[in-house]
Amino acid sequence: MIKMKNNKRDLNIDRYRGLYVLLMIIFGLLSSFNSFGALQDAVEHAPDTFPKTQEEIEYQNDNHPIYLLPNLAIADCSPGPFFLLISYSLIPSYERKIKKYGKKKALQLTAGRYIAFIGIGACTYTICSLMYGYLFNKLAFPLIILTAFVILLLVAYLLSLLFKIKTNLTAKIKELLKYTILFMGIYNIALDLLNTILVILGYTEEFFGYWGVLEHIGITGLITIFIISKLKSNSSKERLVLGIIIMIAYTIFHESTLPTLINNSIVDNNMRIIDLFIDGGILGGIGYTSMLLILTYIMDMYKTNKKKYYLSIFTLVICYIIITTYSINTFVPWNKGSSFLSAGLSPHFTLSKCSISPTYIVVNLFTTLVTFVLVCLLNKIKIKYDLLNMLGRNGILLFILEFILIQTFGFLTRDVSLIIAILESITISLLLFFIAYRLYKKDIIIKI
Repeated sequence: MIKMKNNKRDLNIDRYRGLYVLLMIIFGLLSSFNSFGALQDAVEHAPDTFPKTQEEIEYQNDNHPIYLLPNLAIADCSPGPFFLLISYSLIPSYERKIKKYGKKKALQLTAGRYIAFIGIGACTYTICSLMYGYLFNKLAFPLIILTAFVILLLVAYLLSLLFKIKTNLTAKIKELLKYTILFMGIYNIALDLLNTILVILGYTEEFFGYWGVLEHIGITGLITIFIISKLKSNSSKERLVLGIIIMIAYTIFHESTLPTLINNSIVDNNMRIIDLFIDGGILGGIGYTSMLLILTYIMDMYKTNKKKYYLSIFTLVICYIIITTYSINTFVPWNKGSSFLSAGLSPHFTLSKCSISPTYIVVNLFTTLVTFVLVCLLNKIKIKYDLLNMLGRNGILLFILEFILIQTFGFLTRDVSLIIAILESITISLLLFFIAYRLYKKDIIIKI
């Protein structure tokens, strides 16, 4: 965690990040208190493409998401903004590190950052799983021990800062905390990779660990930065072409069936492999990698060539229209036993967040860029108390704080009355707004 003074920043990006943080706060609060009733429908995801147990089927029958498109709920649009924000700074940040440290060290530092995201994600989701009594696979049990150790180190580090204890011990605690989080990230990647291989080979139909928003950011950033490090010129067009190629390859895989899966009782095609893992796991990260590479091109055009930037958005509008009018209005069941290449490509590519379908990625690209354009229009408006800008300056910090606060209050007071739920929501929101305001006034950015 680094404190730094604010340098020249892009107001559009800060406001967009702030809007996303604000929506995460609102959605998090709505989902945490049962007394909000029907309002909770706004935070529900579309049903699992392949519900695997009777409990999952009953859960889906009891929830009524608000749909933007068939099989696409409002809450399903959450990954896109994260990747747009990453795409804006990924290339410049990596190139600055190369100039300062050299290519090898720059790759290590950037990769380490994304592994840390996975580690933090593993930690937060382990805490949530313990809170709500989710079952652990025995291979995931080390994450419980590691999470407890992270909490212990974090408390010790914060106390040393609070009481201004400047000793070698404080520095060692900070270093140990960093490496523990990195180890958790590596362990979570290894666990998901092992899980994926065993599912593909037909040895298991069980999901071992955890995979959420922070893990998505981490694995997608990690794959992307390794790809970029291998490019000779690292030009915008090179990344665009590579992103499209990966998207095509991912589509072929997503819509096919591996030979090992033929006649499998549950996981009988590639879509179901990805669907088995929460939000796609590592395989879903490959699909998101195509999205991130394409977004790096679009953000480069946003900075340097507005004509090509708007042309990119227009192209996505056309793709979006084609998808919404033809591809997603139905789900066609798979033909069991189809070969890897024939697979019986249906005339309707399913729109599915759970299996990170190619259509879902394209629609997410569209909705993300449209909302970004709308936020850019705000730049013409002078706002005295610019809440979105304040929240956006320290977006990652506030995202983690809102997650911890809301999950804790939601767990302890989920069934309180509506009045109490509203009061708690206002208190949490004001606390987060105050933190954002103080950091903004002191012109401080805290990088995670």
